[in-house]
Amino acid sequence: MPVPLVDLDGFYGTHRVILLDLELTCWEGSLESDWSDPARPPEVIEIGLAAYDILHGNVLDTFSARVRPRVNPVLSEYCKSLVRISQDEIDRSRPLAAVLENVGDWCIRARATDVPTCSWGSDRGFLSADAGCSNCGDPFGLSPHMDLRSMFQSLLGYPSGAACERDRLREVLGLGPNHHRHRALDDAVDLAQFCRALRRRLAVRREEVPGTSSLRSHDDSDDRMGRHGSTPR
Repeated sequence: MPVPLVDLDGFYGTHRVILLDLELTCWEGSLESDWSDPARPPEVIEIGLAAYDILHGNVLDTFSARVRPRVNPVLSEYCKSLVRISQDEIDRSRPLAAVLENVGDWCIRARATDVPTCSWGSDRGFLSADAGCSNCGDPFGLSPHMDLRSMFQSLLGYPSGAACERDRLREVLGLGPNHHRHRALDDAVDLAQFCRALRRRLAVRREEVPGTSSLRSHDDSDDRMGRHGSTPR
């Protein structure tokens, strides 16, 4: 059963989320081809989570773990260079099933059970697919999911299929840098400032159009960027 997605109205009415970021096995061209080689599926090698209070802008708790992939346990040189995780670290890591058990325990401790997840792009789908291939349960079950990339595309009026590159949008929104990109916990916590920026823009939009029950995208050429090419995670 597909994971229910939260729209812009739903985001504005949500108080707490779990910010989610994954690092995945990858090779040259994996992103561009959407991991089309069946012998090289996208397997989780690191997971970062942050329980986040949207209303007050606070990160309440965090979780991070590396994961030993099942199909391709030896990382490519490209992957090791991108995510800065060594083969020795992967060899000493636990399989996904064991890590996801810890994720479930963390959700209970962080009082984040049944809380929507929130990521940049398709991380929730990658996690669910890898959990299925590993014959283990998805700890988030059918909790709703928020895709910040899709939300910004909608809010800023991107044409269907247009790229919305995370670090380019960071510059346009005037957000602080993330000096540790492609590390799961740093990228998860980094999503907090995108949540704050999105909530501010939605608040302004509601003030401009009082009494509206839905938030439509608008044509703002200054906010549109990266309309061509693939969309990096």
